Amino acid sequence: MQFDHFEYTLTTESFGGIAFSKYLKTMDPVRITTGKTFINGTGGFFDQAHVAVSASFQVANTYDKELFYSAEFVVFDNKGGIYYIDSTLQESSAVPVESGRSPTEYRIGRYIIYTDVLWEDKSSFVLPDELQGDVIGIVCVKSISN
Repeated sequence: MQFDHFEYTLTTESFGGIAFSKYLKTMDPVRITTGKTFINGTGGFFDQAHVAVSASFQVANTYDKELFYSAEFVVFDNKGGIYYIDSTLQESSAVPVESGRSPTEYRIGRYIIYTDVLWEDKSSFVLPDELQGDVIGIVCVKSISN
């Protein structure tokens, strides 16, 4: 919606603790992949494995201790439109990145499409056009603590 005026007040206060957010790395591009699941997308389960599409987001902890966070995950399709929003992660653990490993190796997957295609017929599944190419994913961290 277009508008010609907007006002707001921003209040800040000094923080003397550790800003844990600087240790949670979420910069690597989202990866869209297919995988096997027994989840049917409505809270139930299939008797046989089905094809699902997931978005894999980087969430790496570079602090030296385990961190806990809540987040929302957003996927923008290749035309820039919002394709998916996941607000279900209330709290998750992020263990420290192991010595010698890259933060880009640490990922969390979120199912974005559940299908009726059986896993044994996975070759018949075609990823939707809007999820091919330049897809963008954003991790919106809502809280973080140790």
